[in-house]
Amino acid sequence: MELAPEHILLAMLEDSGMDGIWSRLKLDKQALITFVEEYLNRLAVVPDSDGQPIFNRYTVEGYSKALDL
Repeated sequence: MELAPEHILLAMLEDSGMDGIWSRLKLDKQALITFVEEYLNRLAVVPDSDGQPIFNRYTVEGYSKALDL
């Protein structure tokens, strides 16, 4: 499975501990979850050989930039 930034966003949305952030941003959490899930369903599936997630280049780039902060 290829892990994209959208997977991370979806995990953040599903974490009820972050509800205050979405509320302060005046975002409809459920609508955003639906939007992200629909987007992820359209992504191509990358076959894996050992069941381990593969970070796509955008995820690696974002992680690298976060470490630089």
